[in-house]
Amino acid sequence: MSRDEAVLAAAVEEARGWLTGPERAGRLYVGGVSGAAQAGRTALLEALRAEFPEALYLDAGGLSAEGLVRGLVEQLDPAQQNGLDSLDDLERLFRSDKEPRIVLVANTQWAGALSTSGEPARVAEVLTALGYARERAPFKLITEVASVPQSPPAGCRVIELPGSSRSEIAESVRQGLPPRAVLALRALAHAQLRAVPVEAWAALCRAAEVEVAEDELLGWADELPWLSVTAAGLIGFRSAAVAPALRELPGTASESVHRRMAAALQSGTPADWASRSLPGHAAAAGSFDDLLADPAVLARIPQEALLEGFGAGYPAGIAQGTHAAALHYLAGCGPAGVSHGEWVAWLSHDAFTRGRFERAAQLAEASPEPLPFTTVWSHWRASGDFTRPAAGLTTEPIGVAAVSWAGSPAVFAEDEDGNALVRAAATGELLAGPLAAEEEPDELELLPEDSPAAPRWLIEADGQDAEVFDAGDGRRLGVLRHPGTGQFGVVGDLVVVAGSQGTCALRIEPSRLRQEPGRRPTLSALPYGEVLARPYEGAEREDTRALLERVFGPEDVHRLRPADVPAGVGHEPTRRVLTEVGVPEVAGLIGLWLDPLTAEGLGPRPWESVEEAQQPDGSGPFYSLGEWMGCPLLLDGADGRVLRMLPADASEWQHPREPLVGTDLRSFLTMVALESWYLDVHRAYRGPDQDEVLAELRLRLAGVDPEAAARDCWEYALEPDNWG
Repeated sequence: MSRDEAVLAAAVEEARGWLTGPERAGRLYVGGVSGAAQAGRTALLEALRAEFPEALYLDAGGLSAEGLVRGLVEQLDPAQQNGLDSLDDLERLFRSDKEPRIVLVANTQWAGALSTSGEPARVAEVLTALGYARERAPFKLITEVASVPQSPPAGCRVIELPGSSRSEIAESVRQGLPPRAVLALRALAHAQLRAVPVEAWAALCRAAEVEVAEDELLGWADELPWLSVTAAGLIGFRSAAVAPALRELPGTASESVHRRMAAALQSGTPADWASRSLPGHAAAAGSFDDLLADPAVLARIPQEALLEGFGAGYPAGIAQGTHAAALHYLAGCGPAGVSHGEWVAWLSHDAFTRGRFERAAQLAEASPEPLPFTTVWSHWRASGDFTRPAAGLTTEPIGVAAVSWAGSPAVFAEDEDGNALVRAAATGELLAGPLAAEEEPDELELLPEDSPAAPRWLIEADGQDAEVFDAGDGRRLGVLRHPGTGQFGVVGDLVVVAGSQGTCALRIEPSRLRQEPGRRPTLSALPYGEVLARPYEGAEREDTRALLERVFGPEDVHRLRPADVPAGVGHEPTRRVLTEVGVPEVAGLIGLWLDPLTAEGLGPRPWESVEEAQQPDGSGPFYSLGEWMGCPLLLDGADGRVLRMLPADASEWQHPREPLVGTDLRSFLTMVALESWYLDVHRAYRGPDQDEVLAELRLRLAGVDPEAAARDCWEYALEPDNWG
């Protein structure tokens, strides 16, 4: 079906009327009926562009979300381009613009350079964010989409154009062609790039189990009207709508084609088209884990292609602790738009911080470009690692300096509270600390100016960017960027970096440093995929005593002698917890106070609460454990439940209200220990994984005691605002 010009003209008139109408702002979707293609959607936007030359127009076809943002900013206010670092910045820029604007964005369904790409979804998120901005800014947004949302946001308009279905497009292509040509075209439809060399088409045919010589493919490329050949000899479809239509024709299953293609590219010659195509094929085949597991292959894939395929590779979510989770966090940290050598340096650095030293070395060795830095040592908490922090710096570092410790070169790092650590310069070994501000150990001295460890570089830091100068002649050497920090120091030829996630040392190659910060929108608010919380496995309940002592310290976990357990505690498992496991002394944990456990401290307390919280017959006697959020915390001696007792005179507006906080004492103590553990991680490490800290804790608490975790006390305790 060809597009209906009369329908298109009417649609243009409708859109024109909306643009010139009295509404101050709004959004209009232009889609195809039931996702129909070749309906004239792009033509509609181009007609409006011609009629409204002042409009901001962007063709999203082939663009990343970052490219879309960059294009919008360049048209709106080019002076803002270098200072734009996030999606929030883009929203603010539009909100501050007082000029009435028209924004036209075509081909959002074809965003990204790969056919299997996460970019269409990320571009849609950018446009959704602009939708929020239009609530305060006078602009109208028209976007082309494959099909309009089933439930468009309130106030949004819709124009749907009739067009051709995929089956109609496929049938029009296959008419008059021999079966082998149809199968070859269907194989080409699985290409990840819009246009590929003939050897790529031949490889796709082999993956689709179609034997065709390259000469025959070149002949079809010249003859068939559906194909185009670029000046560089690259072959592709004239219309982007043809490929998805042909993939639905009978033939080898698409997933099998992609799986064979990914395997062939992973083991084959690293041609540019192959390196750029591999992430898309791996994502379509569901084999992205295999790609990430091979450092030699990973090191040759361009950053943009890797992340684009990655964004589509895990539709069901990313398992925590995997190579994919590591890439998710690294991609959100900001090393965007860097040279390939620097990108591989970041991949290697991330592997090193996770203790995967062999992988780090393999990545560095396999890089087709030299690396501007390598990691010498790292005590940097890797994102996604929720190991409880050891004693160390408690707030953001404010300085890093080269010092001498007992005559050997060392690194001194200090935080805002005056706490300090001293590490060996060569190895990162902890030599002293945490030291209080007033402590001055005899071993600590200033580094002599003539020391071999005297700084070879001078650093001028501006946030995450550090300008590097030669300490001898003052020459500017370039820029080093480390996401998540603003503190840099130098010992000898090592650049020592300190941040909320720890300390690490890098050895730089000055000639390979970038010359400018090179910022571009990183859009950390639009992550590549979603990291799933680790599933609950029950290990926390296997040795509750060890967990409590690890979190609170053995000296603060108190137990009773069997003879000191009140007689009213008739629940035998609870008696064993009191005598064998113990109860920790807790002060101020999200409003929780647990009293020191003594024979006198576990005193009886009558149940006196609001009517809705009255306990069933057979409950009690009750014993005081402490208080939570200003209300007594009681142990039910009959069954071991832990209850928060709202006062009998509490207002009906007072919350939380539900009494149950633990179905048994062991579960409650396990939940308290986990809360303390994850709170320490959340507050000590201001990394890009803070949302996952809370998500994982919620899952673990629900695993320990699903009934109690669902009550409003625990819901309140896990509110992000209460975690600082």
